This record gives sequence, C-alpha cells and structure tokens, in this order.
Amino acid sequence: VSSAGNGRKYATHALLRCLLSAADVQVVAVLVLDWQATRVGGGAGAERVPNTPLPTMGPEPLQVQVHRGPEVLAWRGDYVQLLVASASDLVADVVIATAARRDVLNLAHGALPGARHVAMAHDYSLPYGPWGPAQASPRAGDLHRQLLDRTV
Repeated sequence: VSSAGNGRKYATHALLRCLLSAADVQVVAVLVLDWQATRVGGGAGAERVPNTPLPTMGPEPLQVQVHRGPEVLAWRGDYVQLLVASASDLVADVVIATAARRDVLNLAHGALPGARHVAMAHDYSLPYGPWGPAQASPRAGDLHRQLLDRTV
C-alpha cells in the first residue's frame, strides 16, 4: 500500500473499506512496502535510512486503521522481506497494487500469484506518454512497460 500523496492515500483507504465490507470478498493480505527513507550524508557516501526502523526478521505485523473503517492486519517490510515471505504462501484471485511503480509491480507479479493483477494509476508516474519519469537506462523503461502491459 502506498500512501504517497493524499489522493492515493484516501483512494487506497476507500478501496480497502469497500473490500472489507463486501460480503463476497475476502481480503487475503495487506502488504505495506516500506520504501521511503531519509538520505543521510552527502556525495558517494550517502546512505538511505528508513524513517521508521525496518523489521530485522522478515515482515512485521502491523494494525492499520482504515479511514472511516475498521482496523486491518497488514504486513510491513522492505521489498526483499515481502518478496521472500509471500512468494509461496499467498494466492489470490485478484492482486491489487495501489501504485504503478516498477518495484511494486515486480513484487505483485513476482511474489503474488493471481488470476488478475490490477494497479491503481492515479498519477502521471508511468512510462507512457510525455509524463513518464526519466529512467536510469532505456531497458528499465521497457521492463516497466512490460509489467504494465500484464497489469489491468
């Protein structure tokens, strides 16, 4: 779940609230990819330190209060922790990513088997059109496009 920007945050909470209240839908897992970090130091020796210390023994359970809704159990960790922990245990009919970033889509497609993968795309941070972010290499943009093509 990404909470970057208020629009995405409230859209994510509204989606969770709706899914949790639906009688014919079971929320299998909520994964919180903790990717934000503060840059410490400068130059080549700069290091990224998480704003909240990351768990050391795999993803940690976390109670998340859904805006105007119930609390839900979520699992918080970095990319590798969530990838390893969910690679074999989770199966879903639909996998929903709340951001269309390449790391989120890699995690969704690589670790979460599902009949369909969907992404909430409510910003211009996609490699399509004139607003696509500059990629470190042309290949990175191609890989992101391929993941988006496999995602509804």
